[in-house]
Parts: sequence; structure tokens; C-alpha cells
Amino acid sequence: MKRQRVIQMALASLSSVAWLGVSSWTSADAASIWTNLASQATLKISVTGYPDQQFAEQEDAYQGNLLQGSAWQGFSHQGGRELDIHLPQPAVVHALSIDVRQYLPMGIYYPSYVQFEVRENGVWHTLGRVYNDRSRIGLRDSSQRFTLYFPPTQGQTFRILFPVHVWVFARQIACMGTYQAVSDAKTANDYPISSVTPANTTGQALTPASANQIENMLLVNVSPDSPLYTSSQFASLVAYDNQQNEPVAPFFNTILFLADGSVQDNKSAWNQYLGNLFSSHGQLAQLQEAVYQDNAKLGTPNAVENVVLTLPSTPYNGGDFGEIDGQDLSFNPTLTHPFAVQAREAAIQWFLQKAVQDFAAGAYPNLRLAGFYWQREDCPSDALGEKQLIQYSSALLAKDKLPLLWIPFYAASGVTVWKHLGFQAAWLQPNYAELGNQAFPARLTNAADIAERYGMGLELEWTRLTPNGETLYVQQLQQFAADGLGQGVSHAFYDGANFLSHAEASANPFTRAIYDDTYDFVSGQYNKIGAPIQ
Repeated sequence: MKRQRVIQMALASLSSVAWLGVSSWTSADAASIWTNLASQATLKISVTGYPDQQFAEQEDAYQGNLLQGSAWQGFSHQGGRELDIHLPQPAVVHALSIDVRQYLPMGIYYPSYVQFEVRENGVWHTLGRVYNDRSRIGLRDSSQRFTLYFPPTQGQTFRILFPVHVWVFARQIACMGTYQAVSDAKTANDYPISSVTPANTTGQALTPASANQIENMLLVNVSPDSPLYTSSQFASLVAYDNQQNEPVAPFFNTILFLADGSVQDNKSAWNQYLGNLFSSHGQLAQLQEAVYQDNAKLGTPNAVENVVLTLPSTPYNGGDFGEIDGQDLSFNPTLTHPFAVQAREAAIQWFLQKAVQDFAAGAYPNLRLAGFYWQREDCPSDALGEKQLIQYSSALLAKDKLPLLWIPFYAASGVTVWKHLGFQAAWLQPNYAELGNQAFPARLTNAADIAERYGMGLELEWTRLTPNGETLYVQQLQQFAADGLGQGVSHAFYDGANFLSHAEASANPFTRAIYDDTYDFVSGQYNKIGAPIQ
């Protein structure tokens, strides 16, 4: 599920107007013939990514008229938008523009660019692209007009397209042209055919072999407001217990010790997280005892459980961190370090070194450190220093041959380029269970397609200990199994506040069945999932 979302500020420079080509004409020379033809046009709006019912419903509250009036129209996620402007008859056009808003506290961003195109005989040609060049350093509500001027060009259908990472608000499309004949007017064929740069896709979901042998990874919360697990609770997760509470087969082969948003961004809180892990009766000691006991009963004394630790977030402008090597660190910007990257790198280096050393010094013969989890769940282009910190962390871990892992939320910025960001493995959150009664099947099929397209694993989420919450969880098991994303694919499992251990020990057969269904999914016995309770 979405365990945190951080809106950060970004930098860009100022310019929103572009000119293409060389021509003897100027807009002033022919000002008398150019008028805004947009008010006479019809408009078709298309999603460029995966259509999503939740995001489409969010847009209902922001339905301005893009061709007339001053009200904003809002676009939420779903990749991007194509706005096709169809004129009542062929015309000669020399400029296209659109007004776009930014208000960071509400998650409304300028798009990184706006592209303008013209169609002829069913083929789109690119007139040009205007990049966002306005500073994002402030939080104030602002707008800018993206305008492209080009030589007079014949056409009847024009397109304005832009990416949408969170929200884009737009209004007042202008199509400056004339229905009069213009000598030497260009045609669409004078411009290059539009093409979309293909993403670096794989066509195969993340496998355990590509995820440092992580097959099925259970997220266990080790935050200040969460109860810690006992060895007996771990035992029923490392191995599957039958109805007689006896372990009969391996279950989750990896435990991720999650530090959620309640772990504050300072040294004291990070030390508390490490203490909960490495103390003599801490979570790693409890897990080691559970694995040892399960191994003895299963006859597998040398079996090893993977462990993933969280690298807590180092947010820009996050305040004082604490002292490292006699130096006080602050995540706030300064004149000499406007992005506070150096301080955040120092905190990351201290934490990773300490965690790796503490693990090596511990008595955990049946545990294997398998990587670190990057806590922030998105990576917007305007998150100051975020990409640099990801790559810095990845490089540090590479020295110990450890991967940096990521579990972004659905439609998070950076999902399609997770490898380029610097992660070695990633799992996508469908956020299906969060939708509750408004959950719709397309969210799961889209998530499955995204995972296969971009080489990701999938997270399965159980967020409510209620009949409806259980139903939503089982639907995920069934759908991913039907899509061929069960065995052979790497998974992460989020089960709220230790719901699976609760289910294993439950006297309610319907609740106990959730534990059994999860094992059936992990072990490939898909026909048993959701079977009627006897």
C-alpha cells in the first residue's frame, strides 16, 4: 500500500515559447488574418498510459472547458494526455498554445514538456516540443503558457500532448490560424512523423534469480508504533503450518523489516530501528530462532532465510539529523549546499555501514542479508537530489554485493525507469485493496501488465482484517495466478499488522483460509485458492 508520499520542490528555468524553422514571415506581418480557431473546434481527449477508473473519477471534480472559458481541467496520472483539436474545415495554422497550472501543495505540476502535432491521412507529424523552463522552487500557485510558433501549416486536426505524473491542470487552448489561403503554406509532410521513444521493456516479470533469490518477501513492520514479532509468529511465516500447527513446508523465503513513515528522519530514530533489529532479543534474534526451529522440524538444518533491511528516507529540507563523526548534519538547504545532498549522503553512508557491520557481527547462522529497501515509494523528477541519492546508495551497496530494492506505489513517478534510477529490483504495488468497495479488476490486470512490461515483481496487499479486506486480498491471489504471475515470479506481501500470523492461529475457518490461500499461491496450488470452506 502507499506507506508514504512526499511532495518535494524542484528547479527549472524560465521560458515557455519556442520557434521552429526559418521563415521570412512574422506573426506581426500577418496579424490581421490570424484568429483563434479553437472555439469552433471539437476536442477529443485520450489517455496515453493505462486507463484507471480511480484516477478518472478523481478528475470529475475538475472539468473545465479547454476550448472556452477560464476554468481549469484536471488530469490525474494515467501516463499522459493527447488533446486532439479537430477544426470544422481545413485551415492554415501558425501557433498552438495551452495554459498550464502548478500548485505543489496540491500535487499539481507543470508537465516536463508539451508536444504539438498535426495529422494528415491518419499519420501524426511533430510540429515541435516546448519544455517546462519555469522555476519550481516556490510553493505558490502559478501558471505558464506553453506556446509553439511555426511556419503557416495546413491541417484540420492538431494535437497537444503532455505527460502526467500526478496532476496536470490545463485550460484555454489556442489554435491561431485562418481559413484563408496562405501562399507557401507548409503541409504535415514537411515535418517528421511522430514517434514515441520505446521504454526499456523486458516482457517478463521479475524472477527470483534477478532479485537476489527473493521469491516471496513478507514485509514486517519494525516501526515505533508497531508490536514486534515473536519467534513463534515468525515460525508460522518462514514455514507453512498445517491445521495441527506443525510446519510442513517452506513458506516466505525473505523477510523485509519495514521502517514506515513513523520512523523519523534523525539519527536517534534510525538507531532505534537498528536496536529493534540487532538487540539480543531483537527481531533478527527472533527470526533466527524461528528458522532454526523450523529447520529442525523440516529436516533442513542448513536452510537460510533472506533478510532485507530498510534504508530510511532522507527528505530534502527534513531538518537536523544528528551528529556523525563529530559533524552536525542537517537535511535543510544552505547557500553552499542548496540541495543538502552531502549531508544526506553522509547519513546514508553511516547507516549502511553500521547495518552491514552489525549484521556481520550478529549470531545469525541461518539468516542471509539480501539487500536494502529504499523507503520512499516514488521518484518524481522534481524531488531534489533524490536520483543522486539513489545512485549513491546503490554504489555503496555494490561494494558489499548487495542490491538496492524498491516497492513503488501504483502510477508512481519513476516506475517505468526504475532500473535507470539505480535500483536492482522493484515490485509494483497495485493498491487494489486500498480501493475498498470501489475496487475494480482492471487495476490488477493493468498492474500485471506493467510488471511484465518493465520487469517488475508484484506486491500483494492485505490491509483490513475484515471480510471485505480478506476478499480483496484473495482476489489478488486469484488474478495474479490466472495471469501466470504466481510461481516463478518474485513477490512482496504486505499484510498490515501481522494479519497472516493472526489468520494462522484463528479458530475462524474463513480467516484461517486466508493463511492457507497464501501458501497455495506461493506453492502453485492455484486451484485451492478461494475454495469453499468445508
